[in-house]
Amino acid sequence: MSSLLPSVFNKYKIPITIIAIFLLVLGVAAYFWASKNVYFRDGQIKTGNVIARVKGVAITDEDLVKFDKIYNALVKYQKQLDPKVEVPSREETLQALKEKIVIDIEAKSKKLVVSAEEIKNRNKSFNPAIYGLNEQEAEELAKLNITREKVQQALLTWKEAEFISLRFDVLPETHAPLTLDQWKGKAKEFFEIVKERFSKGEEVIELGKVLATNSEVLKYFPANAVQVKKMPEDKMQRQLNQITPQSNFPVEKHILKLKVGTNSEVWCSDTNDACYMIRVLAGNDGYEGTFKEWLKEQLK
Repeated sequence: MSSLLPSVFNKYKIPITIIAIFLLVLGVAAYFWASKNVYFRDGQIKTGNVIARVKGVAITDEDLVKFDKIYNALVKYQKQLDPKVEVPSREETLQALKEKIVIDIEAKSKKLVVSAEEIKNRNKSFNPAIYGLNEQEAEELAKLNITREKVQQALLTWKEAEFISLRFDVLPETHAPLTLDQWKGKAKEFFEIVKERFSKGEEVIELGKVLATNSEVLKYFPANAVQVKKMPEDKMQRQLNQITPQSNFPVEKHILKLKVGTNSEVWCSDTNDACYMIRVLAGNDGYEGTFKEWLKEQLK
């Protein structure tokens, strides 16, 4: 290779000064490329004291200082809600900034955007001056929180679904004195009446009526114990809406037991709320861990 270059330059009679300049530029470029204090951002080569890199994104001292102000305002706000929250160290703030970068990359890949209206609504009752922020910084804080919520929702939340429920919290005292486990067993038994039709996509409203008028069901459950939720007509809305169950049962704990495409799962809450037969229309990305675990994996 070393003998080849001179022969090429000699053949085309390239002046030695041009050769020297070429090699100098090449060397300088190689130096900057190898230097940890050179990075690319917004299509430009920049320099700065790079203290960390996350997924190819450089973090400089300047980045950390800017983020520190916003992150400390967030912690200060959280401390009002929970006095046990402590002021973050430099390392903790750097870790939070790394997480923000990972979340921003994920949001971009999923085309999740935060609108000006969302930021405005989030900051309606927020006084940035109390936390030492200006309006722009307050908007950045709102965007940070909303983006995190959207990514978490996209990864871990199961989307709009239809369900039929048989509730235990509306039973009159005159009903059969069964234990909770016995009630759950009866609910699962009665769901078998409509399970196959539910699996085939039959209208959930009609199937609810079938249960609410069945004489065997009515021996144990009053008609108002049968509740249903129908999917929205609008296809886009189906994908965007979360499940909004008609109770305070811990949906996140139970719904993650289901898989995308499940048509007729029957499951019950651990409390005395209800049993459900649910049809998932759109699931998450299949990640079954917590959001914290997902972040840890991304930052390996």
